[in-house]
Amino acid sequence: MKVPLTKKRLREIRKLWRGDMQSGDWKKLMERIGDFLEEKGEHQRETFEPYNPDLLKLVVVDFISK
Repeated sequence: MKVPLTKKRLREIRKLWRGDMQSGDWKKLMERIGDFLEEKGEHQRETFEPYNPDLLKLVVVDFISK
């Protein structure tokens, strides 16, 4: 999973680390970090329809005529 680690996300991960560091349960920490990263999963980008210059001309002509 590729999740960009922004400053805000790193801050949240450090909070999790500090909170679980005292308990000593590394499995719990890994589970919480995994849940955090799942929430921030990748977004699928939509594909655009092929460019149709005829439609663009119609929009421009309609806009200018008003």
